[in-house]
Amino acid sequence: MTTALITFLLSNYGLKTYLIIFLFIFAETGFIFMPFLPGDMMLFLAGVFLVGHHVSPLWVILAFASAAIAGDTLNFSLGRKYGRRLLEKPFIRKFVKDEHLKRADAFFEKHGGLAVTLGRFIPVVRTLIPFNAGTSKMSKTSFMFFNILGGVTWISLFVAGGYFLGGVNFVQEYFEFIVIGFILACGLVAGLGYLLKKRITV
Repeated sequence: MTTALITFLLSNYGLKTYLIIFLFIFAETGFIFMPFLPGDMMLFLAGVFLVGHHVSPLWVILAFASAAIAGDTLNFSLGRKYGRRLLEKPFIRKFVKDEHLKRADAFFEKHGGLAVTLGRFIPVVRTLIPFNAGTSKMSKTSFMFFNILGGVTWISLFVAGGYFLGGVNFVQEYFEFIVIGFILACGLVAGLGYLLKKRITV
């Protein structure tokens, strides 16, 4: 359903849809009650649609990365200012479940600051991690480093992946399976990167 909706918007509204995707990315990363937005799928489809439209993926990557970085920064600021009590609001609890919070808490506790970068590749977690970083009083300097690193990497991999793979017939035929595989592969790379860093620092 998500793929069909985004494809419909891109097919009927063309590049204007990129503004909608920009806002979706900002919302998914900026507001803790919006962890359900399909960021990975949107980014990959945006890259696919660029093929044949004579638009450089670099400009799209820069625009979307700025949305992701700004969203995480807002989320971090909200966590820093209001703390965990914001999560007790009935409206927010409709969208953020206990299992979501436990998953994000465990991920942040395990990976520390690096969770801000690695969390970009995990749906739901990427929405809650910046807030967790804010409530834990993580320094703004450290947060912005991991925020920018994660935002640029996440956006670049998915948009570029869609752009360079979108024209392949095999990808077009098995599109949704390819996207899911791509998401899993990116998550695996992020996990291996963390393990390598941990081994080096031991």
